[in-house]
Amino acid sequence: FFDDIQDAIATTKTLQKCLPHEVHHKIKWFNVDMTTTYKEAEVAHLHAGDTWGLCTTESFSMGMDVPDITIVVQWRVTCGLSTLWQHWGCAGRAHSKSSTAILFAEKDLFDNVKEEKRIQQQARKKQT
Repeated sequence: FFDDIQDAIATTKTLQKCLPHEVHHKIKWFNVDMTTTYKEAEVAHLHAGDTWGLCTTESFSMGMDVPDITIVVQWRVTCGLSTLWQHWGCAGRAHSKSSTAILFAEKDLFDNVKEEKRIQQQARKKQT
């Protein structure tokens, strides 16, 4: 999940470059700007295994019921906890399959990084 359409598109293109050319079409972007027909077709392709992954925005979690999603990735912590749980809830709807949720968070959000910054700021204050 991405909170920005352009980030989703750019990431899709980057992921496609990592794949052999003949399977670039297996990774796609999916957002609110797509037509309903396109969205329904892509969900069908995802169900059938013709599409391997979607770099999507919030629009995917609204009204889409794809029970066999096994991996959900959230790019950056730019949403609230309830939205994050909603995104992660897209995985594991089929109780017969295990699923994984991954969060790529900005380093500035981690306690050890915050502590390092605080120590550096204190050291700078002592020097002045």
